[in-house]
Amino acid sequence: GGGGGINILKEGYLSKKGHFIQSWKSRWHVLLPNSLEYYENETKSIKKGGVSINPSTIVRIINDQNHFIVQTGEETLEISASNSIERDSWIKAIQETINLNLVRIIYRDCLTVNHYANVETILGQILADGFVSYGSQNKSNFAFTHQIQFFWKLIPDLKWEIQELLVDGNKVIVRSLASGSPRGDFMGLTGLDGSKSFQITTIDIHTVENGKVKYIHHLEDWRTAIQQLSLNIPFQPKDQIGAYKPNVFEEEKLSFRDIVTPIYNEALTANIFANIHDVFNRILDDDFISVGPQNKSKQALINQVQHFWKLIPDLKWEIQELLVDGNKVIVRSLASGSPRGDFIGVTGLDGSKSFQITTIDIHTIENGKIKYVHHLEDWGSAIEQLRH
Repeated sequence: GGGGGINILKEGYLSKKGHFIQSWKSRWHVLLPNSLEYYENETKSIKKGGVSINPSTIVRIINDQNHFIVQTGEETLEISASNSIERDSWIKAIQETINLNLVRIIYRDCLTVNHYANVETILGQILADGFVSYGSQNKSNFAFTHQIQFFWKLIPDLKWEIQELLVDGNKVIVRSLASGSPRGDFMGLTGLDGSKSFQITTIDIHTVENGKVKYIHHLEDWRTAIQQLSLNIPFQPKDQIGAYKPNVFEEEKLSFRDIVTPIYNEALTANIFANIHDVFNRILDDDFISVGPQNKSKQALINQVQHFWKLIPDLKWEIQELLVDGNKVIVRSLASGSPRGDFIGVTGLDGSKSFQITTIDIHTIENGKIKYVHHLEDWGSAIEQLRH
């Protein structure tokens, strides 16, 4: 998640088996992004030891008691929780941390150009057999690797900076800023000489299975990149919007799902029973911001959705996946409809042509309302579909 200072992901008392003398002692355990450490007690004044956590770390239950092992290479911790619920919640948190570390490598070593990493070798180790990258064109392991290698040649200063890193079980969600100065032909623009740059938002949902990345659902705001490279539009400043609040209880997670779901079913999907104004006023904070290439207030969003209802009478926004980490709710949807009139630059539509595209939103919840949403929609594909 976000958050400043030292990122404590979980902490509490667990019993630990001694390395030399095989006795159990109660120790205060602290889970950090790269290690599990333990102290004499909760004052954390005397550190006793720990184990580093990386993508090779294994965590497993060792018998029907509440014992489990955390193992990284030669380092091993044998731990016992006071009950199975506590044991499972620690194992989940440690496994999520391993998953985060695995996914982070893609951004640090592959999507950001550097002088030490071999993209093909690293992705060979990280991506599962049968890997698929789902986007406007689905890509295999081979195609995905080749695209990144192509980007390295075309954009020597390519950076893919993580702005937000979230996890829910085996799903790791990353919001990034991708930037660079292409040389050559890029996204239909020809003869770029490296003097113009882009900086855009990307959101990816990674599915981890058996220690490898099996699927990525991704959206990038390439439409904005094309505008920036052709018109030299200044970049939005990096936003520090939406503080991450970790350690949300499971009951709260359920209520967060209930807060967010009506946006899709009652406001973004055209229907005869709901009033857009009422739905958004009930759910969105008064100071709500929809963060995108152009930020929108609550009223601006209401106006936009009302416009969509008129233009696209069969508009549907169907949730495909809903994930929760802390006070963040991540929603991947399919948006579809048959516009009548002029829509995203396509003119004179008569309702005979339809679009169906992927959208991903990250909602930040504060005091029971949605305060911010970071969102991407694949409007580029919608334009293609409506033109052909």
